[in-house]
Amino acid sequence: MAVLAAVAVVVPLLPRAHITTAAVTPAFFTGAAVEAVPEGATALVLPYPYPSRTEAMLWQAEAHYRFRLPGCYCTIPGPDGRAVFNAWTDPLNSALVAIEQGRADADAALADPAVRGTFAQLAPAAVILGPTPRRAELSRLMTGIVGTPPKQVDGVELWLLRG
Repeated sequence: MAVLAAVAVVVPLLPRAHITTAAVTPAFFTGAAVEAVPEGATALVLPYPYPSRTEAMLWQAEAHYRFRLPGCYCTIPGPDGRAVFNAWTDPLNSALVAIEQGRADADAALADPAVRGTFAQLAPAAVILGPTPRRAELSRLMTGIVGTPPKQVDGVELWLLRG
């Protein structure tokens, strides 16, 4: 009985294997093609970064921080100066995350004028859509907002809005 009690106490303390997934960086971010995005400009990189989808931050780092990235999986100052985990939500990032999670589609987001308004306020120089299971739906949304289809460049869909 003492052995069972000892095992019951010790087992939860043993280290567990972490669940990992392979990180894949499209060639766009590590090659010359990324230079099409003006240095220091804002680029909307999709899938939008939030706790379950952090690829955009990896890709920004792989591109040597060439562009600014809206969204994060981080602690930042909130509107009142107090720390908040992740960025506050707005209609655009809420729609992007909802589409990524399969809770909404491009048509619903395009019907919301606040989504387009938030995109206009963001005024990104580029939209870069990387690999993701909901890529087709995100591409439909961005094509609807931007008004032109993307270019396929080194593993991403790219909309250049100003250069």
